[in-house]
Amino acid sequence: MQMKHPDYLTREYTLLFNAITDTIQTLHTLSVDLAALQQQAEENYINKQSE
Repeated sequence: MQMKHPDYLTREYTLLFNAITDTIQTLHTLSVDLAALQQQAEENYINKQSE
């Protein structure tokens, strides 16, 4: 989500806000990916035990 640059916001604030927003989105994606990998690892472990 990119913010527009209203007159009352400094370029530094806008830069920082956008970087933080991008980082939050990246962390969310990583969290979802890690949860899926954990589930896959657990399923692999369970399947290995039943062999």
